[in-house]
Amino acid sequence: MSMVRIKLDNKDFEVSEGTSVLNAAREAGFTIPTLCYKDGLPHYTSCMVCMVRDNKTKGFFASCSVNVQEGMDLDLSSEEVIFIRRKSLELLLSEHRAECEAPCRIVCPAGYNIPLFNRYLSAKDYEKAVSLTLSEVISVILRAVNVPVTVKMPAAEKNRYPSFDPEYEIVHIQEFCHHRN
Repeated sequence: MSMVRIKLDNKDFEVSEGTSVLNAAREAGFTIPTLCYKDGLPHYTSCMVCMVRDNKTKGFFASCSVNVQEGMDLDLSSEEVIFIRRKSLELLLSEHRAECEAPCRIVCPAGYNIPLFNRYLSAKDYEKAVSLTLSEVISVILRAVNVPVTVKMPAAEKNRYPSFDPEYEIVHIQEFCHHRN
């Protein structure tokens, strides 16, 4: 793959052609905040928190959505760039009433906090996973009477989350955590 020369915050770099500005900046040691970007997943330009400024055109763009081009001269950290990022975040927060929940939490008949439970599992923090399980009263009741909770994704949600495993028993995951702890 060919290399392109770019300038990031007045420093020259060579990066692989086809690299996003965000990843080029990260590879060069710069930190650009993101909310909607996740390595390995297709980008979905929605938060606009990763904005950078093109010094040649004086325009702003989301760094996760634009690939580097030969001769780019980009401002990643000036007061103006920080101001634009802050405004993007303020706009997001002004329109967000914190009513959203992960689909797995919505469809869980027992009301488990599955997103938090999964974060603990990912971190291999079985003690916190067990503690969370025990702290949810309905979980304790269901385990006491040994009722398995099966999560089923509603048909409407399956289209939005095609990689979601449509059915599994939470009780088996909890048992795994209890045994690991």
